Amino acid sequence: EPFSIAPNLTIYLDVDPETAAERAGATNKFERVEYLETVRENYERLCERNPERFVRVDATQSPEAVLEEVEHVLTSAVGAGQ
Repeated sequence: EPFSIAPNLTIYLDVDPETAAERAGATNKFERVEYLETVRENYERLCERNPERFVRVDATQSPEAVLEEVEHVLTSAVGAGQ
């Protein structure tokens, strides 16, 4: 049991490992992609276990589109009293 309170909302910026590695400028892209695949799988499991808490945002979009979607999620959450 964790010693912290679970958040009411988690925004998951979902991006495929290859794109994430490219954006990060990984020096050893293949090792980085393998690591990011594992991280993504773990987040996917968390999303499946807590679908009411996680909101997935497609982070392969342009930065402006991602920001707009995140702002919408936050506005909706604040309006709903989360």
